[in-house]
Amino acid sequence: MESYELHQLSNFSIPFASLSPGFHEYQFKVDREFWLVFDKAPLKESDIEVLLKLEKKPRLLELSFDLKGTYRADCDRCLANTTFGIEVSHHFFVKLTTALPQKDEDPDVLFLSPEETILNVAELVYETILMGVPIRFIKEECEEGTVDCDHKVLDILDAGGTEIEEEEKGSETETGVVDPRWSALLDLKKDLPKGDSDIEK
Repeated sequence: MESYELHQLSNFSIPFASLSPGFHEYQFKVDREFWLVFDKAPLKESDIEVLLKLEKKPRLLELSFDLKGTYRADCDRCLANTTFGIEVSHHFFVKLTTALPQKDEDPDVLFLSPEETILNVAELVYETILMGVPIRFIKEECEEGTVDCDHKVLDILDAGGTEIEEEEKGSETETGVVDPRWSALLDLKKDLPKGDSDIEK
């Protein structure tokens, strides 16, 4: 990410050069404004509290992140916009050196020139959040099959896409334009691997 983009998240910048050796704590908040800075971000809305414990050592910074909160995403099964919880911790190390990182270097180890005075941790927060986000967003109600799941959508998918196709034809006949919501559902139906869930029967 370019430095000018990180300037939009200047509240995540830490003037580490002026810090005394030892431990320091910082708190950040990850909300909608945070995600607007990142291209192709998997999330758009969140309310996540970040606690950073930084230990400054000679030519080394140790960063311990603890994140807890919620984020919103569309359920990959019933498409309902849902609030999910997240709680994740991770550690990073920042080496202050002119040496270049090796190909097999630990991805949790970062290299920073000794001439640098400020560290922006926004990207590290971003990476830590991704560690706590699943590949697929599935509502707990959908997994358990309770009434809170959007059964109207599930029934359409269970019907093998027939109802979607009929609705598409009806919509196209009346208006000449296919409702994009039905197209999205049909595409989702086609993309689901057979036997992947009880949607396919």
